[in-house]
Amino acid sequence: MNRSDGVAVFEVVSRPPSLGYVRRYPTKTALRLTREMQSTLDRINKIVQTTNATDLVVQSYARDTLLLTGSFDHCYYHEFEVHFRGVAYIGLPIYGLDSPTFSIAGDPIRHLYSHLELDADETLFEIHSDPDFRGGHRYYVAAREIELVEGMVYYYVRDELKPGERIADWVQNGG
Repeated sequence: MNRSDGVAVFEVVSRPPSLGYVRRYPTKTALRLTREMQSTLDRINKIVQTTNATDLVVQSYARDTLLLTGSFDHCYYHEFEVHFRGVAYIGLPIYGLDSPTFSIAGDPIRHLYSHLELDADETLFEIHSDPDFRGGHRYYVAAREIELVEGMVYYYVRDELKPGERIADWVQNGG
């Protein structure tokens, strides 16, 4: 799928939608999870606003887990990871989420995405990329969980790692 400006957008629906729309109401458990998710989203937003790790990319999508990485320089390292688990829908560019703001989509947006027939434990996340440039672009991910992992991950072999640092799993010994 392409946006009007010609940028390719990655979109995946993990199960086919039907024609029916079912309104689901949040349970106490869902509301508690939403508060926990909100604190995770607040921390992600704080990192993006207060550090130079403002560029996010899709690192991988395997099984039902989407991994976004945040960095100033994705050639050498990333500084944090955002894991979406239990993914039901992805509508993101593969590369180039600039200075994004993460939030939980409001009711009007969830209604627009009602064709996805999300389960009660699936949350529609909104990622507003580059909001300072002509209003930016809004993208969406539907998932059951979100997790933030902080720490430097190097894309090359490096000696004497500090606490919280590691070498990317895909880096081979010797280079």
